[in-house]
This record gives sequence, C-alpha cells and structure tokens, in this order.
Amino acid sequence: MKPEFKPSWARSHDLLEQKYLLPKRHSFLVQKMIHEAQVLENELRRFMIETEPKSFYIKEMKGKTSFWEIEFSQPVIQYVPSCFRFLTGNTPYKKENYQFAEYVPSYIPNLNHIALFVNYNQRNPEFSNNHDGILKKYVHEGGQKMNFSSLNLLYRWNHKIKPVDQRTIAIIKSSFENCYWNLPSPLSQSEVSCIDNLIYSKSKQILRIWMTRKTLVKIISIGDGLERRPILGEDVSVKYAQILVLTDDGNQLRSEKMSVFLTEDVADSVSENDIFNAVLANEINSNSRIGRTIVIGKIGKIVSPNNMKSLISLVLWKMLQTLEDNSSPTLVGTINQVKSEITSLIQTNSEIFSSENFSSEMLGWTKDLPKKISQSIEELSPLFFEDDEKIYQLSSVLLGFIASNSPENIENKEFLLGLVKLFDTIKVNTNFWGHDALMRLRTSTPYASLQSSLQHSSSFSTQKVLDNLPRLLNRIVYSRIFSQHYTHW
Repeated sequence: MKPEFKPSWARSHDLLEQKYLLPKRHSFLVQKMIHEAQVLENELRRFMIETEPKSFYIKEMKGKTSFWEIEFSQPVIQYVPSCFRFLTGNTPYKKENYQFAEYVPSYIPNLNHIALFVNYNQRNPEFSNNHDGILKKYVHEGGQKMNFSSLNLLYRWNHKIKPVDQRTIAIIKSSFENCYWNLPSPLSQSEVSCIDNLIYSKSKQILRIWMTRKTLVKIISIGDGLERRPILGEDVSVKYAQILVLTDDGNQLRSEKMSVFLTEDVADSVSENDIFNAVLANEINSNSRIGRTIVIGKIGKIVSPNNMKSLISLVLWKMLQTLEDNSSPTLVGTINQVKSEITSLIQTNSEIFSSENFSSEMLGWTKDLPKKISQSIEELSPLFFEDDEKIYQLSSVLLGFIASNSPENIENKEFLLGLVKLFDTIKVNTNFWGHDALMRLRTSTPYASLQSSLQHSSSFSTQKVLDNLPRLLNRIVYSRIFSQHYTHW
C-alpha cells in the first residue's frame, strides 16, 4: 500500500509543531503521539487493501510520519451519549465575530472510536444540554470530505446532516453499550496511549486534554457527601467511591481497586456490589500525570449471572484484538473458545465476580455457560451472531454501513448473517484484491445466501456490498487496530 501524501497542513500539524500549543504544555505527549502515529502507520500499511480509493493520507514533519488522516466518502454516523455532556465544552473562538467552538466527544461506529468533533456556532451549542443522547448522520455531497485525524479530531467539512429513522437510532444507541475501544490500563503501567485522548484547543492555546475509557466496574463503597469537582472548568457534583475496575494490561483482563469520583446521577443509580458498564474520564495534566478518575456514565443495566451480555461482549472484543495476516474480519471463534475465555476471566477476577467464601460456580456465573453465551449472543444482535457453534461479529463498521444505506435490513438476520459470512471468506491482509478475488466472492455460498436474503429489496443489492467492500474491509482493520492495547503495536 502506498498512501497518498498531502502537501497541505491541517490543524493536527499546528497542534504538534507550533511551540505555543502541544510542545509548550505537553512535550511528552507530542513525542508519544508521533511515535504511535509511526507505529500505527506500519500496521495500517501491512493490512490495508491497496486498491481502496485514496482516502488515507500521511503527514510528515521533518521527514517522519507525524500523523495521518482518513477521509470519509461514505456516510458517517455520530453518536453522543448523554454522559458525554460532561466532556462537551463551548468556548469563544473568534470574539470579534461572536463565533464559538463546541467541543463534542463523539462515538463513530464507522471506526468504533471516540473522536473530538468541533462544532462552530453563534452562541447556540447543539450538544451541551444533552440528556437523552444525540445521533446524527452526515452524508458527503461534494466538496471537502469529512475526515478523521490520528490526533482523534473529527472534521465535518462539506458533509450534510441527513435524517435517521427511530429504529436505527435505537439500535445504534443500544449497540454502544456493548462496543468497546480501549480499556483502562492498570495503575502500574504509567504510559498512556494517545489513541483516545481528546485535545481541546484554540488557535494559540491548549485548553485541556482528557482521556476517556469504557469498561466494567464493581462498586465497593460510595461516600455519603456530595462535593464539587471541575470538568472542563465547570463544577460537577460527585461522590467519592471505592471501585474495582476491569483493566487491560495487554495480555489479560484483570481487576484493580481504584479510588474514584462518581457523578451524582451515576452514584444515585447504583449500589454496593453492583457491576455495570462505566464510562471513565481522566484529565491529563501538563506534566503528563493522570488526574483522578471520574465515572461520568453508567451504560445499560446491572451485569449479573442472569444478564451477562456486556461481560460476554467484552470477552469477544478482547479476542478480536489479535490481528494477523490470516485473521478473519468477522469470525471471533467457537462457543467452546468463548466459554474457555469467559471461565478464565471469571476465575482470575474473583473479587469482581464472586463474594468472600463463595465460588464463582455457586454464584452462578459459570453455571450453564454455553447456554448463557448463546442467549447473550441472541440479545447482542445485530453486533454478534451464532451459527453452527461459531460466533461472528457484525463490526460497528458494517453496522454503520447498513444503517446508512439499507436501514430496512438492519434487523434482517438472514441478510446480516450472510454479510458477516461473506466477509469471513476474506482475510484481513487481502493484498490479492482484484478481478479473481471478486469472482471467488461471487461464486461463494455466502454470496448466494446474501442474494437470496435481498431478493425482495429494491433499494439495496449485493453489488453495493462488493463496490464498497475494499473500503469497508479497511475500516474494519482500522477499528481492530485502534482497539488494541498499545503493547500490541
């Protein structure tokens, strides 16, 4: 693969090179960002399909890769969960024109990634008062394309907002509960990956840098009194708490005790010993030290032996971190492999999944586990499917593609299963892509199944899938690499 080099400089270049921006306050992070960009570039070069339309650009500083950008020709879905309102800031950008910049952390299913979206306005922010979650779809209609920078910046440019039906909105929102990107690292690992950092900046000033993570946590204790803690300059009511956090050290998931703050609404919605999906936020200070963790959101229901879908989804996500030349884009593994991984996770993290003097078996976590896995996979649809004792992932990349191009099929199980099986016939390192590869796909059993499932669809066809397959495959690779622990790079 030979990505195109763009001669023009963008906001990312200014952030890294202008002395009064990142080099002034976060010189350590600058070096780490450039290093990660170079390492990730090598990974992307290894796996990307060469024939994808040129939409991946590498930028250089002094002859070395400093950052890269991805352009979006396809529609981009942006989901801003309600808890991200705590990390949404609106600040004057050009006072003389009364122009404000609203900084919006956004989940992008197209990459299964969090990025900072800058929304310019005239004192009328869209996302700051967000209590129900906001979802938007942006469609390219000519001109400069929407793009994503490796510094986690998302630029809208000439993409236009288009309506999304309520069923699709509900599915995207519910899927966010069971999508993961980067889990927090153990406290013993002092290095911080820059892949999910949010850089709040103006033209000549770094305002803040925050890090966001999502994982399972268990409440040990919650303090009684409320106190005020600043987030982006705004005081927020929080309670002190002791929790167990499921962390990722690059090899395994393990629980770690942490002292944190819970926002008031999170504290009021949980009790001691509750396990739940938590959104964590930390400020990265100018000395590169990480501030006290604040749990800003609780996503979904309490996790229990009778509601294990979030736990199972997390294990599947961990299995998908492994990426080799012969990896399938969609096949996760067999039921027995998943059972083994879940059993190991539960038994090695007894503080989270057990109580004193009780085994995990007695508490019911591992009882009838194959049945629980199958039931949870059914509940995790359309993100995961089971067929012939194999588990497949419908990547959020594919979910976003279907939501944008064929929303009437977003719950068509026959179609979605055929789609993931079609992608399973390809390996991630598909450098042979061309006429022969297309012919093999067209004559495959999954392709015939996909055609059959679409025989009554007038707005979507298998040809649409083939036309977009190289780009979709690359996006799946991006999302898998972005979600890896930094020790994998």
